[in-house]
Amino acid sequence: MKDAAAINDMHNLMYLFSYKTHQVFQARVIHQIIDQNWDLKGFKAVLTKMLDKMDIKNAATAKMEKYLDKLINSQNMQSSSCIKAIGSFLRKKGKEIDADDLTNPIKTYQTRFEFLRDDIERYRLQNIPHQCFQVLHPWAYDLESVDMKYIVNANLEGQICKILSKSEDAQLFWLAFFKPQLTCAADEFFEAIRQLAEINGLNDYYALNYKEFDIMMEECQYVISVTDNADIICNVVDKLISVIMERVGISALRHQFKLYDGEFKAGAFSEDALPNI
Repeated sequence: MKDAAAINDMHNLMYLFSYKTHQVFQARVIHQIIDQNWDLKGFKAVLTKMLDKMDIKNAATAKMEKYLDKLINSQNMQSSSCIKAIGSFLRKKGKEIDADDLTNPIKTYQTRFEFLRDDIERYRLQNIPHQCFQVLHPWAYDLESVDMKYIVNANLEGQICKILSKSEDAQLFWLAFFKPQLTCAADEFFEAIRQLAEINGLNDYYALNYKEFDIMMEECQYVISVTDNADIICNVVDKLISVIMERVGISALRHQFKLYDGEFKAGAFSEDALPNI
């Protein structure tokens, strides 16, 4: 706890882990195939780095790494045949999208027919040339030369704090959730607001303010920028903090601990498999 550099390094990794998790579980199947699991490779690299930093190595972590490697390798081996099957529907826009023709990508990428069908239809509507889906990007992923260099080490903290100088809570909020970014998708911004509210025990806050947030997202054209939307960022964060202080009396944003109780099944694996944390 006395090593500020180590704390900052772990905070950077936690930021990247959240970012990579979102990419892996929200990415479309076709994107994953073309980029040869770039997102999943990044997810594994960040998670492995975090475990190394905490000096956690046991049978469970080894099993997890082996599983991720197996998943990445098997998907990479099948990527060419998968994109060929999908490409036939993009090349022939009138061809009926049939589940039998997509069995391989559905099984390999652990998805559902409906999800993949919607993905194909989305590209059809955008009229993207089918040639764009014939080239795979077999990139190797290196954490230090990619995310640590271009995302984490981008020194924009001073600029962000200066622009958001009206609100210290807004500064803390933005750096905690978005680190060096100057912009983010509006839905990501308000998702972070929802998370902060729930961490502080205000499970109903987002639902009660959803319509107002929806209007703001439209007004911002679904992008929140520190430089262009500083007032919105400060006002939204300050309003939430005001409600937190009124109803709870203490803000987890400043004190960095959770205030909620209950059983959370999503954390069962880590709690059982990694007891030494």
